Amino acid sequence: MLGRKKRSTSIVEKKHRDHPSVDLLLSNQSNSSHKLLVRINNTISMVNGLINIIRTIASEIESLDEDILNVSTEMNQYTALAEEVKASVSQIEEVSESISKEANQKGSSIIDASVSNMETIMTSVQDTAKIIQNLNVHILKIDDMVAMIKEISEQTNLLSLNARIEAARAGEAGKGFGVVASEINKLADQSASAADHIEDISKEILKNINVVISASDDSEHKVQEGLEKTHDLRNVLGDILNSIKKYDDISSEISKAIDHQIDSLMEVSSAVDSITQASSNIIGTSQTVIMNSNDVQNSLKWLETSSDQGIQINQALKEVINAPHEDIVCKTHIAGSSFVDDPASGIELTTLGLLKNSHACLLGVGDNGDIYPMIAKSWRPSKDFKTWTFTLRNDVYFHNGDLLKADDVLYSFEKVLDPKDKKSNAWILFDLEGAQDYQLGNRSHISGIKKINDYQIEIKLKYVYSGFLMNLAFASLAILNKKALEKGHYIGCGPFIPEPINADEIKLKRFDQYFGGAAYLDEIHVIKNDPNFKEQLLEGKYDFAEINDRSIIKTLRESNLYKVDSFNQLATEYALFNFNRKNIFTEDVKIRQAINYAFDNQKMIDYYEGAATICKGPFPPNILNNEYLPGYNYNLDKAKKLLEESSYNNQTIKLLVREGDLNYVSKEIINSLNALNIPVELVRVPGYDYFKATSTAKADLVTLSWKADTGDYDNFLTPLFSPTSDFSFGYDNQVVLDMMTQAKQLIHPKEKEKAYEKIQNEILNDCPWIFIAHPQSTFAYKKNFENARLNVLGHPSYDLIMKTQ
Repeated sequence: MLGRKKRSTSIVEKKHRDHPSVDLLLSNQSNSSHKLLVRINNTISMVNGLINIIRTIASEIESLDEDILNVSTEMNQYTALAEEVKASVSQIEEVSESISKEANQKGSSIIDASVSNMETIMTSVQDTAKIIQNLNVHILKIDDMVAMIKEISEQTNLLSLNARIEAARAGEAGKGFGVVASEINKLADQSASAADHIEDISKEILKNINVVISASDDSEHKVQEGLEKTHDLRNVLGDILNSIKKYDDISSEISKAIDHQIDSLMEVSSAVDSITQASSNIIGTSQTVIMNSNDVQNSLKWLETSSDQGIQINQALKEVINAPHEDIVCKTHIAGSSFVDDPASGIELTTLGLLKNSHACLLGVGDNGDIYPMIAKSWRPSKDFKTWTFTLRNDVYFHNGDLLKADDVLYSFEKVLDPKDKKSNAWILFDLEGAQDYQLGNRSHISGIKKINDYQIEIKLKYVYSGFLMNLAFASLAILNKKALEKGHYIGCGPFIPEPINADEIKLKRFDQYFGGAAYLDEIHVIKNDPNFKEQLLEGKYDFAEINDRSIIKTLRESNLYKVDSFNQLATEYALFNFNRKNIFTEDVKIRQAINYAFDNQKMIDYYEGAATICKGPFPPNILNNEYLPGYNYNLDKAKKLLEESSYNNQTIKLLVREGDLNYVSKEIINSLNALNIPVELVRVPGYDYFKATSTAKADLVTLSWKADTGDYDNFLTPLFSPTSDFSFGYDNQVVLDMMTQAKQLIHPKEKEKAYEKIQNEILNDCPWIFIAHPQSTFAYKKNFENARLNVLGHPSYDLIMKTQ
């Protein structure tokens, strides 16, 4: 056995000498096995989470079934009620019609009779008045007769007195005549008394007649008023009949509406039945999915065990072969302004991409922009989608050997929002409850994040925000070691340990304890802004690098050294008008539109050799389809006409450029401005000063390239169009801000898409940019390397790059 083993070892050693790449292959195999095991563990966690989610969904649907049943019952009751209301309305219509008919017939008849009776009464009153007037005349005649009687009575009394005197003179002969005279006197007195009595009665009658005449006059007046009121009653009856007609019309409309409502209720009832059936199907399907997920889980467990065994076998094989290990050291290049220690301060694309290789976040972004587990192995939302619970891996080590725990996450987020530092990327956490209060110094901690235990945290949002998970993958939210951070040191837990060499070079050393599986490459030297990069690359001095100079792509593709691949990215190239400088270019939208129409977009596509699309709006088409937008297609005549209609008066525009040769974009912008006879002044600054506020403050127009941090709509727009952002250059459009605030809280994908389409259209009309292109990224790598690529955010994953020989 020992001899065979020795002989076997000798054969293996001989094979190794004949094949010096065996160590490289074994190393790659070992690293691949580790990475596979990590992916399997991640997948198991995700499957477990999926099973829990499906069970939750099934449980919710079961609860929903009860709600649907209640809804169905209520719908049936409501439908019955609607039918009753409809029947009542029909009865009301019948009664209304009957009332209208009866009121029209009887009411008119009664009013006619009333008018006739009132007219008869009026005639009778008038006749009575005439009779009383005649009676009054006769009474006056009686008065005259009474006066005559009184006068005769007085004369009779006088004659009687004279007769008595003469009878007394006559003596005895005149006694009989005296008696007669005395009787005549008595008769005269009685006549006078009767005349007085008649006069008194006549006066009383006359007094009463005057009262009757007065009452008669009043009666005639009242009868006249009654007659007029009776005529008014006819008008009122007409109004009542019109009101009844209108009510009848309204009742008819109500009846139609109820008919429509009943039809709708029937449709809803049918939909509820469909939902009930669908929920039953979902429950059944969810049970099947759970069973299948359990099978997948078991398979993954087996694969996990097999991978672990493979790693052990591979390790044993390496010990048997005992091949000397040679470090794989590579060289790459980036075009950037500076290296940064603090991830929260990283703003430039290449800087963020580099940070992704030395640090890690709670979540990661895949090649296509999808989210996957990183430090957080699983997460779950509350029912209202405002509170999220994250479970952390328990095997994440920092570069100093410390184990990552929940306290590190909380402290890292607090440092991003530190009131003293005012980090430019603090905005990405403003959706957390209490985040802005903490940044303003009003609170001692962030109320929206808390530790549950060492490996669980809870994050609470101010509102529903579907892009929140994507933001957690942003490089500036890297999780740092708390103890080191308290001392001002930025120690992460990514696949490489950064070691600065000088201002223009940094060394990335493989971190063997990286939780995602150790990288294939031992060491990578990153050179920044090499002035001889083009020549050095063509000579093979670089192993891989992103290519921004399109002029060498064709040469690289024809070389025997490199492969060249293009990758879709969430990027927009544009020139931004500086709204911090209040001038004619920021005040008049027609000038900005004119410059856009004068810019030849197609030349940019030709420059990119087709690896780009025309920029019709701020969003790359990978985030939001822009086919609905008209854009600013090249039209010089339209551009000149708009400029003539504007308030432009030969003002000079200042364009910010880097020192040295002008790039293609700057040249094309200058050509566009020259075509409109707009004078251009170049503000030249060193490349490393290009993004500094002291540089941009001098220019009216700044060329920029913006890549998405996460791929979320709001994450892409907010830094560009929020007036509080360093990247908006003072652009402040309240309509856009209000629309973004509303859109970011939407959950339904279609509604969200439509909302951002409207936002993009509003921005396009206001024209704060020159809209240039949506470029692809290009990556060149030597032919003995594999897995060299960029994701949609333009970030390289150095830990996946493998040297094959």
